Amino acid sequence: VSSLMLDFDTHTMAKVLKVPNEKFRDKVFQGLENYMTTLKKELGHIPDRTGVKQRYIRHMEETLQRPVEEGSLTPHEQAVLTELTERFSQKDWLFKKGGLIRDAVKIHGGVWIGETALKAPGGLIRITLRIRENTIDDLAISGDFTFYPQDQLAAFEQYLKGTSMDPAALKQAIEAFYAANAVQTPGIETEHWLKVFGQLREAVAKHS
Repeated sequence: VSSLMLDFDTHTMAKVLKVPNEKFRDKVFQGLENYMTTLKKELGHIPDRTGVKQRYIRHMEETLQRPVEEGSLTPHEQAVLTELTERFSQKDWLFKKGGLIRDAVKIHGGVWIGETALKAPGGLIRITLRIRENTIDDLAISGDFTFYPQDQLAAFEQYLKGTSMDPAALKQAIEAFYAANAVQTPGIETEHWLKVFGQLREAVAKHS
């Protein structure tokens, strides 16, 4: 299932989503900007809807080599559509407080934003992560643990970008960076990093 969007307000979408914190929200917005496009974004203006529909149908007919037949909703589909429209238009649904705060949000196709935390013996590890096709696309690490040399934490984030979320690949990358840069994280071992990344894998799988 896909859509052909004339325009889309990424600012509002990122603002209304129930997410853990503002850093996560910023990552969602960046993901929407990077991985979602519209006809307005590509063309610089919103094209005529009728013209877009006609061109789309024509290209579909050329690709499929058969005429496109216009259909209509069945009575059941129309009833469901009416019910959902009424439900999602009610003020008690639109302004409902509380609800689910998602630990993983799907941006587009195989692109996800997720956040999780782990209390390890050496302190709290918090990771905000963008995953693309099961690969680390962007990463922010924070917490109250000791990472020495301190200036290598940002380098660690950069090093892990492009790494598969597969545990074996992560283990190899983490251990290689530690060895090459003489990194010390008292109370935090490779197993703790693997566990926190594993929590994000599980969050994505849960919402898939």
